[in-house]
Amino acid sequence: MRQIIQHFTDDDLYKFTMCCAVIDNFPRARVKYAFTDRDDTIYPAGFARELNEQIASLESVAITDEEIDFLRRRCTFIPGWFYRYLRGYRFNRHWVRAWQDEEGRLRLEIEGSWADTILLEVKLLAIISELYYIMTGANERFDYEAYYDKTSEKGRRLLEAGCLFSDFGTRRRASFEAEDTVVRAMKDRDSEREWNGKFVGTSNIYLAMRHDLQPIGTMAHEFVCAIGGMYGPQMANHIAMNSWRNTF
Repeated sequence: MRQIIQHFTDDDLYKFTMCCAVIDNFPRARVKYAFTDRDDTIYPAGFARELNEQIASLESVAITDEEIDFLRRRCTFIPGWFYRYLRGYRFNRHWVRAWQDEEGRLRLEIEGSWADTILLEVKLLAIISELYYIMTGANERFDYEAYYDKTSEKGRRLLEAGCLFSDFGTRRRASFEAEDTVVRAMKDRDSEREWNGKFVGTSNIYLAMRHDLQPIGTMAHEFVCAIGGMYGPQMANHIAMNSWRNTF
């Protein structure tokens, strides 16, 4: 099967900013994540095996000079030392354990250094979503031209209404092409003329680079929750904000 994640920055910006803050403030923190399927989905037979193959393929994905140059231009708040870290960063399949139970439900655990494993979450969720559509055959019914037209019409309505909006669809996308289609349609519609609203960008760094858009995002609740796990909930927000200020 083809490799689903092929670009290091095919990910949400807020994972990168959080990774930077984690290294800066909590470099020795250890974490454990668990996957929860809210729909209690029964996955196709062999799904976990294919997922593990996709996880192993992440070891070949490294950041490029083009991606670093783009981040330097567009995200000037990120400190320069972080790019040296990213150049040497490599995924490790041993951080992840994926299996299916007797009924076919998916189980997934991630464990290791917080600074290392934080860059796995969005990529894994995107893989799981796209892989599900591939293995169930639903991807063969995708009509990207229709998706483009539908998204373009949604964009028109949002822009006419004066909305400022962005794409945050990586973790739940049907495929890379699906998210790319949405971003392209929104950008094309936004560029037609001056609107009351604005399509301001996408959380996906690679798609922002591909379409010359602004990467969007700050932090996720993961940052505050993990700090709460280490120091208790009473001071979690205070410590999180001070840590963020310390880095950025």
